Amino acid sequence: MKKQNIPLAKIIIDETIYPRHKVSAGNVAILKEALRSGATLPPIILDEKTMKVIDGWHRVEAVRSIYGEEAKIAAELRTYDTKQDMVCDAVHMNAIQGYKLTTWDRVRAIVMLVELNADKDRIMKALGITEEKYEKLAERIAEGPGGEKIALKGSMRQFGGKKITTEQEEYNAGSGSGLDIGVLLAQIIRAMEADAVDVNDVRIGSLFARIIELYEEAAA
Repeated sequence: MKKQNIPLAKIIIDETIYPRHKVSAGNVAILKEALRSGATLPPIILDEKTMKVIDGWHRVEAVRSIYGEEAKIAAELRTYDTKQDMVCDAVHMNAIQGYKLTTWDRVRAIVMLVELNADKDRIMKALGITEEKYEKLAERIAEGPGGEKIALKGSMRQFGGKKITTEQEEYNAGSGSGLDIGVLLAQIIRAMEADAVDVNDVRIGSLFARIIELYEEAAA
């Protein structure tokens, strides 16, 4: 393993390798504060051949934000034979340390690795999970409109193993990763029971009316 200080301008960000659905602005802010205090961050991991980031996206963004594109960052260069090897390493390092992967991230990681022909044992090892947990996560995979595998968020988990529409795929992509419709509706009920909802608010009234309308159409 080689360790070097690499200019940010030479580093490649490849989202098809990244196991997270997005970079956390909050985590980047924490790392920026650490840098300003004089702390030294651990080296990021790069693929030596392509200079693609395998681990350390938040560190890259923190250094770039403070010091600019001309800055250098400590990096450990590793050699990978295949993209599957790269993604397995990226998933493993993100799964067992640092900022926690969400459930949706883990389901997405399974989809990514299945598409790269990784077998179940290798995927479980990368994520650091048991077979029981793997099967539970795999239940949150649907077939997209074009036949592609789609990692489902909490609000869409009931579509696991089924084919979803374009509209459902777009909703899945745009909804909160931890959103559960049942929990959300229960919160609304509790708010109503506690008289914490302004029923005279025209906007709220129209939203409730639309919910009733859609529910009646779906249940008809």
